[in-house]
This record gives sequence, structure tokens and C-alpha cells, in this order.
Amino acid sequence: MPFIGFDPLARFVTEDRPRELVRAKFLASGEFQTLLEEGGQSVEAVAAQANVDPADIERLLANSLDVDLDTIQKAVAAVRYLNDTSH
Repeated sequence: MPFIGFDPLARFVTEDRPRELVRAKFLASGEFQTLLEEGGQSVEAVAAQANVDPADIERLLANSLDVDLDTIQKAVAAVRYLNDTSH
């Protein structure tokens, strides 16, 4: 019997949300959360630096796939910048 691997992302894939997009969002949001934990920046500071709605950052922290990839990437860049300039 062949091994059938478990795909943890499969349940998030839809016709409007292909697997590649889901994977990219998960990777970027994981990086965002790691950077945020390392730097301890506030949601408001990140949102202001990224020029995005603080509610988007809150949804991102809740692992929501409703946040578009561009917003996640802006948040990652903002946290990186804030972490680099605060040390």
C-alpha cells in the first residue's frame, strides 16, 4: 500500500485560493509572527509603518487567510524595519 502524505494546507485551499497562495501566506505570516515576537513591536506601530489597517494586523496574528499576501508582505517588511532600527 503506498504512503499517502498528510497535507496540512489542503483544508485551506479553494478555487479562489490555490495551494501556492495558501503556502505563501502561511510562510509569510509565520515569518511575521516570529519577527514580531523577537522585536516586541506593537500592532499599532507595525500597522503605521506598513501603512495598513491595524485590524489587518490583528487578523494576521489570528492566522487568518483573509489577509491578502501584499498586506502580509508589507507587515513583514515593517516589522523587520522596526526591529532593525530599535536595536
